[in-house]
Amino acid sequence: MLASWFFAVSAAFWGPSGHRAIARVALDYLTPTAHARVVELAGSDSAFIAASNWADEIRSTLRETGPWHYVDVPIDSAGYVRARDCPTRDCVIEIIPWFRRMLVDSTAPRAARREALWYLTHFVGDVHQPLHVGEHHDRGGNDVRVTFMGAETNLHSVWDSGLLTWAGLDDVALDAEVDRRAARLPPPSLDVLEWAAESHDLSRDRVYRVRSGDPIDDDYARAGSDLVLDRLALAARRLAGLLNAALDPSSLPPTR
Repeated sequence: MLASWFFAVSAAFWGPSGHRAIARVALDYLTPTAHARVVELAGSDSAFIAASNWADEIRSTLRETGPWHYVDVPIDSAGYVRARDCPTRDCVIEIIPWFRRMLVDSTAPRAARREALWYLTHFVGDVHQPLHVGEHHDRGGNDVRVTFMGAETNLHSVWDSGLLTWAGLDDVALDAEVDRRAARLPPPSLDVLEWAAESHDLSRDRVYRVRSGDPIDDDYARAGSDLVLDRLALAARRLAGLLNAALDPSSLPPTR
C-alpha cells in the first residue's frame, strides 16, 4: 500500500500538502493591498490555498501544460541556457514571467487573471523542487529506483512527498514549521533564474547523493527533509514577494 501511495503522488509536485503550505504561509506576507486583490480574484483565502494544486489537477486534461512544471537543465552544466533547455519557452523558468504579465494586465479577462494567479501559486513552488530543474538523463529522478520507508519507489517521489511524510508533520505542524523558517528569511529575491539556479545546484550537490538501487537511509532523509522545509519557506516568501510586486507596486522600494 505504501508503494502504491508513493506512485500515486509522483505526479503531484511537492505533494498537495507542500503546495498548500506554500500558499498558506505566503498569505501571511502579502501587503493589505495585494491580499485584497488576491481575494478579489480567488474568492477567499481558502480558495487561494485550494487552488495551489489546481495546476496538477488539470494536467491530465490539459496535457500541453505538463512541461510548464519543470525545466531540464543538465546537472553537469553551469546553468540554464534557453536555447538548449527551453527553446520553445514552455518551461517553468519562462512560464512564471508570462503568467505574471497576465496577472497584472488590467485589460485581460478576470478569468484569465485568476488562472494566472493559480498557475503562479503552483509554479513558484515547483521551481523550488530541485528535481524540477536538475536533469541527470533520468526524467527528473523518476528512473532512479530507490527503497524508502520499506517501499520501492523513485527518487522524484521521495523529493516530492516522501521526505515530508518521513518528517511526520501533519498540515498544521507543516504550516507552523514553514512559517517559522520563512520568518527568519531576508526580503526575497524575485529573480526566477536565481531560484532555478539554486534548485539546479541542490539537485547536483544534495539530491543525487544516491544511485539507482540504493536504500534511502535516515541521514539522507533527515538532511533531505530539512532542505525540503527550507525550500518550501523560500517558495512561500518569494511567492508573496512576486504577488506583492505584481498587485501592489507601491510596496516596492523606490528606485534611484
